Amino acid sequence: VSEKPLSNSLAEGQAMLDRALRLDRNSVVDGGMVYMGLGKRSLEAGEHARAVMWYRKAVNLAPSVALFRLGLAEALEAAQKPAEAAEELRLALLGDPESSGAARQLDAICTKHKTPEERVALWRGISAAQPGAVLPQLYLGIALEASGDMTGALAEYRGAYAKNSTNPLALARLGCTLLVTGSTGEGQEMVQKALQADADLAAVISRTYVRVADRLRSDGKPAEAAVWYRNAADTMPKDPLYRIHLAKALEEAQKPAEAVEELRLVLLAEPGSSGAAQELGAICAKHKTPAERVALWRKISAAQPKAAIPSLYLGIALEAAADLKGALAEYRKAYEADSGNALVLIRLGGALILAEETEQGQALIEKALAANPDYAGEAGEIYARLANMLCFHGRLAEAALWYRRAVATAPTDLRYRVCLAEVLEDQHLQNEAIDEYRHVLLTVPESPRSAQRLDTTCLKHKAPYERLALWREIASAHPNAQIPSRYLELASGGGERR
Repeated sequence: VSEKPLSNSLAEGQAMLDRALRLDRNSVVDGGMVYMGLGKRSLEAGEHARAVMWYRKAVNLAPSVALFRLGLAEALEAAQKPAEAAEELRLALLGDPESSGAARQLDAICTKHKTPEERVALWRGISAAQPGAVLPQLYLGIALEASGDMTGALAEYRGAYAKNSTNPLALARLGCTLLVTGSTGEGQEMVQKALQADADLAAVISRTYVRVADRLRSDGKPAEAAVWYRNAADTMPKDPLYRIHLAKALEEAQKPAEAVEELRLVLLAEPGSSGAAQELGAICAKHKTPAERVALWRKISAAQPKAAIPSLYLGIALEAAADLKGALAEYRKAYEADSGNALVLIRLGGALILAEETEQGQALIEKALAANPDYAGEAGEIYARLANMLCFHGRLAEAALWYRRAVATAPTDLRYRVCLAEVLEDQHLQNEAIDEYRHVLLTVPESPRSAQRLDTTCLKHKAPYERLALWREIASAHPNAQIPSRYLELASGGGERR
């Protein structure tokens, strides 16, 4: 099928099909299947208008066949006609109210293209037209729940359950709503029955467990929350996110060893889970010695020798233990495994810079920031660390250069600007130092250290009128700030400097 006019053979075939259908009306379903096949081919080819034409022919031949309407709805949605698609699915459900495919497709369209109120109204109409059907009532409950009407949703779920107490979706939806509304015993019994009947409901049920757990956690009950996070993790064992939630709750419940074990298991199964690694790294930093951190990450890395994330975090642990050489080796391994990982680039680049292989290190950091600008804070910290080292060795001009890079990379972190100003003072570059202190105070006026250093430098190296003008500028920019106001008074001669 193409966008060109129908070929002679296709036109001839359609004419023959039309004649056959006139002779034998019992063949309408077979004829519809032919049209449906043509519609499917057109849809796969991206020819949405033609797909709609073929599917509509199938529906016109056999309007009671829900499958044809489902295909037509899919083609209409692909053709950016969601209202027409929804209408076809509504008609399909009026003819076959227990069509799970039509219900799922219709609700997906409603979720994307209708307001919550419109979604509720549509399902209410279908449910009213089919009062003995389970699915329309269930989807009415789902729509009500999505609109925030839990009481209405619960009533509809109970109604659907009363009609068919073995329907897995009815069990799952009623059970989940009972869990969320506090009837955990009855709710848990229902969702377990639903899972036994249909394992595909695991995702919906796990998300509900997390809702229950999140509420308990926000109420300051992490130990109880951990029980429900564990239910979610056990229900969806291949999804590491639930076990990460569990680990966070366990740590909050003062059970860091259990939290570490959960995250270790995640990384053994999913060594690429950066979320699990980040959480494990944070917990270890709080609750383990540097040597214990290194030992744990070394075991995980040894179990997953080709994975980047365990090597990366082993490197981080080694660096925290002051083993820069060992950290650099692990970062190189992580880079070999995943050269596009921005955190790997940041850490390897930082280790190279601290080892004074600055050109290669900075190139890697710039590559990381191009991939993910959110690492600007880490990059700034690395530049400042090198600057601190250079200061320690008396290499002040070089230190100032790296502090400037830290300022340029992470301009909102004013620590680097203060450090730069102090290094400039040590080099007797008072005017440049004053400019940096001025910038800090114009940004954060209640900065006592910067204010004191600025005023001391002004007293030594500026005329009184210059000192006064500077404080007047800062105080005018922040009229409610106390520190600039006090120093302005001192510069005006109205107070005694302390």
